[in-house]
Amino acid sequence: MAVLSDQGQHCQVALCHQRDFLPFTCDMCKGTFCLDHYRYSSHSCPKAGGIDNRALVCPLCSKGIKMIPGEDPNLTWERHVQDGCAPSPGTSPGKKAKCPVPGCREALTSSGSVTCGRCGLKTCLKHRFEEDHNC
Repeated sequence: MAVLSDQGQHCQVALCHQRDFLPFTCDMCKGTFCLDHYRYSSHSCPKAGGIDNRALVCPLCSKGIKMIPGEDPNLTWERHVQDGCAPSPGTSPGKKAKCPVPGCREALTSSGSVTCGRCGLKTCLKHRFEEDHNC
Protein backbone atom coordinates (compact mmCIF):
# COMPACT_ATOMS: atom_id res chain seq x y z
CA MET A 1 0.00 0.00 0.00
CA ALA A 2 1.35 3.46 -0.91
CA VAL A 3 2.15 6.02 1.74
CA LEU A 4 -0.86 8.24 2.61
CA SER A 5 -3.12 6.46 0.11
CA ASP A 6 -5.72 5.97 2.83
CA GLN A 7 -5.56 9.57 4.09
CA GLY A 8 -7.67 12.58 3.07
CA GLN A 9 -11.15 12.78 1.63
CA HIS A 10 -12.63 13.12 -1.84
CA CYS A 11 -14.37 16.30 -2.97
CA GLN A 12 -18.13 15.73 -3.18
CA VAL A 13 -18.60 17.67 -6.43
CA ALA A 14 -19.70 15.09 -9.00
CA LEU A 15 -17.18 16.01 -11.72
CA CYS A 16 -14.25 16.56 -9.33
CA HIS A 17 -13.77 13.81 -6.68
CA GLN A 18 -10.23 15.11 -6.08
CA ARG A 19 -8.55 13.62 -3.02
CA ASP A 20 -7.69 16.44 -0.62
CA PHE A 21 -5.53 16.02 2.47
CA LEU A 22 -6.86 19.28 3.98
CA PRO A 23 -10.51 19.28 2.87
CA PHE A 24 -13.03 22.00 3.67
CA THR A 25 -16.37 21.22 5.32
CA CYS A 26 -19.26 23.45 4.29
CA ASP A 27 -20.90 24.97 7.37
CA MET A 28 -24.31 24.94 5.67
CA CYS A 29 -24.65 21.55 3.94
CA LYS A 30 -21.85 19.77 5.88
CA GLY A 31 -20.33 18.44 2.63
CA THR A 32 -16.58 17.91 2.12
CA PHE A 33 -14.91 19.89 -0.66
CA CYS A 34 -11.51 20.67 -2.16
CA LEU A 35 -9.96 24.15 -2.42
CA ASP A 36 -11.65 24.77 -5.78
CA HIS A 37 -15.16 23.97 -4.53
CA TYR A 38 -15.37 25.12 -0.88
CA ARG A 39 -17.33 28.32 -1.64
CA TYR A 40 -21.13 28.12 -1.57
CA SER A 41 -21.42 29.10 -5.22
CA SER A 42 -18.66 26.69 -6.34
CA HIS A 43 -20.45 23.58 -5.08
CA SER A 44 -24.00 24.92 -5.59
CA CYS A 45 -24.83 24.63 -1.90
CA PRO A 46 -28.57 23.95 -1.57
CA LYS A 47 -28.77 25.42 1.95
CA ALA A 48 -26.91 28.66 1.30
CA GLY A 49 -29.49 30.33 -0.91
CA GLY A 50 -29.64 34.09 -0.38
CA ILE A 51 -26.64 34.32 1.92
CA ASP A 52 -24.70 37.46 1.17
CA ASN A 53 -22.13 38.70 3.67
CA ARG A 54 -20.79 41.77 1.91
CA ALA A 55 -20.17 44.97 3.84
CA LEU A 56 -18.99 48.52 3.28
CA VAL A 57 -16.44 50.14 5.58
CA CYS A 58 -17.39 53.70 6.44
CA PRO A 59 -14.43 56.05 5.83
CA LEU A 60 -15.77 58.46 8.46
CA CYS A 61 -16.37 56.23 11.48
CA SER A 62 -14.52 53.05 10.33
CA LYS A 63 -17.53 50.84 11.10
CA GLY A 64 -18.74 47.99 8.90
CA ILE A 65 -22.09 48.54 7.17
CA LYS A 66 -23.96 45.38 6.14
CA MET A 67 -25.02 45.40 2.52
CA ILE A 68 -28.61 44.37 1.86
CA PRO A 69 -28.84 42.06 -1.19
CA GLY A 70 -30.45 43.81 -4.14
CA GLU A 71 -30.25 47.27 -2.56
CA ASP A 72 -28.26 50.11 -4.10
CA PRO A 73 -25.04 50.66 -2.07
CA ASN A 74 -25.68 54.42 -2.18
CA LEU A 75 -28.98 53.93 -0.31
CA THR A 76 -27.21 51.79 2.30
CA TRP A 77 -24.59 54.52 2.72
CA GLU A 78 -27.20 57.30 3.04
CA ARG A 79 -29.13 55.33 5.67
CA HIS A 80 -25.93 54.84 7.68
CA VAL A 81 -25.12 58.57 7.59
CA GLN A 82 -28.69 59.50 8.62
CA ASP A 83 -28.67 56.98 11.51
CA GLY A 84 -25.90 58.90 13.28
CA CYS A 85 -22.53 58.19 11.68
CA ALA A 86 -20.00 60.08 13.78
CA PRO A 87 -16.35 60.41 12.79
CA SER A 88 -13.84 58.96 15.23
CA PRO A 89 -12.74 61.61 17.74
CA GLY A 90 -9.56 63.47 16.85
CA THR A 91 -9.49 62.35 13.24
CA SER A 92 -10.67 63.88 10.04
CA PRO A 93 -11.18 61.84 6.87
CA GLY A 94 -8.30 62.06 4.42
CA LYS A 95 -6.03 64.03 6.79
CA LYS A 96 -3.09 62.08 8.25
CA ALA A 97 -1.10 63.29 11.26
CA LYS A 98 2.33 64.64 10.32
CA CYS A 99 5.53 64.93 12.30
CA PRO A 100 5.48 68.26 14.23
CA VAL A 101 9.18 69.01 13.62
CA PRO A 102 9.50 72.06 11.32
CA GLY A 103 10.25 71.02 7.74
CA CYS A 104 9.34 67.34 8.28
CA ARG A 105 6.39 65.97 6.30
CA GLU A 106 6.56 62.34 7.47
CA ALA A 107 3.16 60.75 8.27
CA LEU A 108 2.77 59.46 11.82
CA THR A 109 1.62 55.85 11.59
CA SER A 110 1.34 53.27 14.35
CA SER A 111 4.62 51.63 13.36
CA GLY A 112 6.37 54.77 12.10
CA SER A 113 6.08 57.03 15.13
CA VAL A 114 7.51 57.37 18.63
CA THR A 115 6.24 59.25 21.68
CA CYS A 116 9.06 61.01 23.50
CA GLY A 117 9.37 59.83 27.09
CA ARG A 118 10.54 63.24 28.28
CA CYS A 119 8.18 65.75 26.63
CA GLY A 120 5.40 63.44 25.33
CA LEU A 121 5.64 64.72 21.74
CA LYS A 122 4.77 62.18 19.03
CA THR A 123 7.35 62.31 16.24
CA CYS A 124 8.52 60.28 13.26
CA LEU A 125 11.36 57.81 13.67
CA LYS A 126 13.88 60.22 12.16
CA HIS A 127 13.22 62.77 14.95
CA ARG A 128 12.83 60.32 17.87
CA PHE A 129 15.89 61.51 19.78
CA GLU A 130 15.55 64.44 22.20
CA GLU A 131 18.09 66.61 20.38
CA ASP A 132 16.23 66.18 17.07
CA HIS A 133 12.84 67.60 18.10
CA ASN A 134 13.52 70.45 20.54
CA CYS A 135 12.63 68.46 23.60
